[in-house]
Amino acid sequence: MNTDDTRQLLYDGLTRLIMGELEREPDEVVALRKALLLLILLVQDDASPCGKELTEYLLLGFQPLAAHFKEQAHPFYKDEIVGRARDQNDQVLLVVSKTLVESILPDRDGNHH
Repeated sequence: MNTDDTRQLLYDGLTRLIMGELEREPDEVVALRKALLLLILLVQDDASPCGKELTEYLLLGFQPLAAHFKEQAHPFYKDEIVGRARDQNDQVLLVVSKTLVESILPDRDGNHH
């Protein structure tokens, strides 16, 4: 499986998990933050320069979202978090925890963790 296929499989799994979580979330504000985080995760890799600028603003400057990061981490799914990080070009992006990735992607034998 190549990198693009793996990324698509991960994004499909994340979308299903988070959409289910959004439907059960009783707090609309929390649901909107999680939906925005998911959207950022899904589009950040292919974002235009304007999209990257907007993503950075949302993650760092838009207080209804940015203020809820603690030590660069934001609650995302059950006990899992997403984190803010900078890439090699100093662009801000979201990253998901290794445990969440492993729970979505099958291992080499095709089993989920």
